[in-house]
Amino acid sequence: MKKITICAALLTCLLFLFPASACGKTEESVAGVYQLSRLQYAENNEVVTINTGERLDDVILTEDFVVLWLREDGTARLTITSGEGVSDASEGRWKIVVGKKVEISAGGVTQTVNMEWDRFTFKMDKYTVTFTKRGSFAGVYRLSCLQYALNGIVFTVHAGEEFNGKTLEKDFMTIELYDDGTLKLTITNEVTDVARGTWEINRSDNRCVDISLSGSLQTVRMEESGFLMKIDSWTITFERE
Repeated sequence: MKKITICAALLTCLLFLFPASACGKTEESVAGVYQLSRLQYAENNEVVTINTGERLDDVILTEDFVVLWLREDGTARLTITSGEGVSDASEGRWKIVVGKKVEISAGGVTQTVNMEWDRFTFKMDKYTVTFTKRGSFAGVYRLSCLQYALNGIVFTVHAGEEFNGKTLEKDFMTIELYDDGTLKLTITNEVTDVARGTWEINRSDNRCVDISLSGSLQTVRMEESGFLMKIDSWTITFERE
């Protein structure tokens, strides 16, 4: 198949398939808006991977190219926007089934797929497509665990335990990731210190976030429960609120 036909073929197939899934969660936690984050297909016996921000058929693949809404009432809506800005839409339904699976039905076709906490991946003909939940990284994260090294020994203190004669509270250190790509780090001891920075999804691995704070840049792996990052000599585990 020539490259120029890939976009058109994907548009045609997606209009009839509504993949999604669950991770043993409630319907409310699965419901949300999911955007295309990666497209993979085989060409000349090689797997071609295209992430959002890269070119497909001479068009930049954006998150809004394919958007899937899983509504809390069990209905679904899929929109596909081409490079010319023309959008196609199709309606369907979804429901949680056993374990980590969600079943989506539309256009006479039913598909059941698995979901991780913020994304799902499905196969369609020769294509493998990954959707990521919009706003899955934005939110408030509070201190869960603090680690530091002293005289070659690593000490670990969890929130609620005593540290330097005081109870280490979750609010001792809080980081907020905002939808606009900015962030705020708040440290509350006897006084409150605030530092501001920026964050963005890592271009090589969309499971990771690049955090720029106080002149330093680090990449952290995001999990459902939170993330781990280094600040000066501390290694800090932040827990999602």
